[in-house]
Amino acid sequence: QLRFRDENILISGPLNIMRLGVFFAALAASVGVALVTFVTMQERRKEITLLMVRGLSLKQVVATLLAENLTVLLIAYGMGGFVGYLIDRGNVAAMNVASPLVAPRVIFPPEALLTLTLIGLLLASSAVIPIIVMAFLYSSKLVWRV
Repeated sequence: QLRFRDENILISGPLNIMRLGVFFAALAASVGVALVTFVTMQERRKEITLLMVRGLSLKQVVATLLAENLTVLLIAYGMGGFVGYLIDRGNVAAMNVASPLVAPRVIFPPEALLTLTLIGLLLASSAVIPIIVMAFLYSSKLVWRV
């Protein structure tokens, strides 16, 4: 049944619309993460300047900022994955109660795993790129006053 879903127009149409919705949601989330990271780096201009005046190289400053932000992002990924798993298990349990004749299962086809991986990489890159850009920008001109 699942392998013929691309051939059936009644199933493939809504699936393509859902994929498009996931794409736009991931794009909006990555823009949001990039904007939050950009604003955070703007607020931390003086801190970046102090780190460089104390003798940290540009690589060390970038590594410090990346470690901070990627740790928060990794915790968010873990929590999101756990909550998504719980919601999925709840949906499967509800479907089992609703129709006891057919037992639904959680199926992650390779294309779904690829989509999840690409969304994760998109969000990670939207957090990394503003950090690197702002660190290089602030390293060229040290800011003492705002």
